[in-house]
Amino acid sequence: MVVLIRPWAFATPEGTPRPVIAKLQDAIKRTVESQAFIDAGKAIRFTPAYLGADEFDRLIANDDAKLAQVMANLGLRAIGR
Repeated sequence: MVVLIRPWAFATPEGTPRPVIAKLQDAIKRTVESQAFIDAGKAIRFTPAYLGADEFDRLIANDDAKLAQVMANLGLRAIGR
């Protein structure tokens, strides 16, 4: 079985200063972990989870590697490759 979880993320332009990213991460973390956000998520059967930028990068890289292996096992390849 293959299970893909669709992560949602905020992105900044390449070269955004780390202090700006840190400030955004703090605000997003506080929002995602707020009771109001959690309650709103429950209403639509959504479970919020916060990952910082570095953790999220690792998650996406790991998921990409797994998906590439599944595709290779099925004899598939990405368009343009």
